[in-house]
Amino acid sequence: MKLAAAVIIAGTLLSIGFCMETSRKETAKQLQELIRFLLFAGQEIEIRGSILEDVFTKASSITQGATKELVSRMAKRMAEGGDFLQEWSHAVNEVYRKMGWNEQEEELILHCASDFLLFERKMVKEQLFFDANQLSQLYEKRITKLGNECKLCRVLSFCAAAFLLILLW
Repeated sequence: MKLAAAVIIAGTLLSIGFCMETSRKETAKQLQELIRFLLFAGQEIEIRGSILEDVFTKASSITQGATKELVSRMAKRMAEGGDFLQEWSHAVNEVYRKMGWNEQEEELILHCASDFLLFERKMVKEQLFFDANQLSQLYEKRITKLGNECKLCRVLSFCAAAFLLILLW
């Protein structure tokens, strides 16, 4: 009976460690997806001369995960009409709040909205590319940190499971 309980608890602890690792990887993946969206939007606005509503509609078909949800909400809200900056802020808060961004990433993501509203198309592209570059730098830092955090999650969950197995044995 003790052994069965120990195995169940150990399995649960290992699962928690791997779930934490997965959620951290998903946050990094969504940051990369947002970078991809910004690059796409910059190209669409400058080269094709697309309006924002079209950019968001097109992007909703090529993005994934939380970024797809953000872009889809923005496309819908823009079709309904509304203040772009306010809608962006609401959409970012609704979609990305659960992602666990740090303050610097969140501030930059919220700032991207004002870059979409620049008058000259070339400037919009340059600013969006600049934002994507800044997010890429933050992504690189996150990936470096992620490797250490994932190792720590795995090791701690394994150690806790081994400790409980020894204790309950």
